[in-house]
Amino acid sequence: MVTYIRYVPYFLVNQEWAAMDPEQPVFIEDEGPNVGKVSVPPGLYRRMRDAPIILRLKVPFPHRISVLVEAYASPEAREKTPDWRARMERAISGLHRRLGPERVAEALKLLETDDANGFGEFMLNYYDGLYDKHIKNASGTGGGKGVRSGDLYDIDCEDLDAYDEVEISSRILRQLDAIAETSQCKAASGAAAASGAQGKDDK
Repeated sequence: MVTYIRYVPYFLVNQEWAAMDPEQPVFIEDEGPNVGKVSVPPGLYRRMRDAPIILRLKVPFPHRISVLVEAYASPEAREKTPDWRARMERAISGLHRRLGPERVAEALKLLETDDANGFGEFMLNYYDGLYDKHIKNASGTGGGKGVRSGDLYDIDCEDLDAYDEVEISSRILRQLDAIAETSQCKAASGAAAASGAQGKDDK
C-alpha cells in the first residue's frame, strides 16, 4: 500500500499521520515550507527534510509540460478557478524581484497570447533551477547551509513515449524494492562480520 499526503489543516495532518501503517512507505511531494499561501506543518516539514530516501523523477521535458498544462491551464482547470487569467498574471508579476522586468514581460506575453505550452516551458525552466537547490539543501530553502541526510535516487523515465503514471509508479516501487534488498544485504553482512569478530574474541 502506498500513502499520499495532501496539504490540509494541521490537525487533519496529525490525524492522517497517526492512522498510517508504520510498516508502509509514505510518499510526499518534496515541497518547500510554503505551498502558495499555505504553510506546511513544521513537524511534517521536518519529517520531509529528514526523510531517509529522496526520489527524483527524470521524466522527458515535453511530458512534464503536458502534465503542467493539463493541471493548470486546461479548459477544466480554468473553469474551476475564478478569474484564472488575472490570478495567473498576479502570480507572475509577484516574481518580478526574482525574474526581472524583461522575463516577467515575456511570461505575461505568453499568457496574453494563450501560449500554454510556451508558458509551461517558461515556468518549468524557472522552477527547475530552484528545485535543484531545494532537493539538496538541508533546510530546503536553497539558501541555507548543509545537505540533506537522506539518500537521493533518480528514477529514470526518460525513455517513455508518453506520460504513463502506472509505469512511473511501477519503476518507483521497483527502486524501493532494490533499496530494501540492498539494505538487507548490508545488514546481513554486518551481522556476519560482527559474529566473526565475536568468535575471534572468544578464542
